[in-house]
Amino acid sequence: MINIISITPVYDADGTLIYSNVYVEVVLTSGEKGNANFTLLPEEIDLVAVSKSIKEKIKNGL
Repeated sequence: MINIISITPVYDADGTLIYSNVYVEVVLTSGEKGNANFTLLPEEIDLVAVSKSIKEKIKNGL
């Protein structure tokens, strides 16, 4: 299971979204827990893309 702890958008001086920092907690079926931080680019920020991006980053070893 993946619990999103926080998503923090980062903007430039003009108010344009540059990227978002994402902090998640991952809970394995065995009960083990871990945390991860990563960055999402603006084109990744919609629910489908975020879900796929999180899965890919976890599969590739955060």
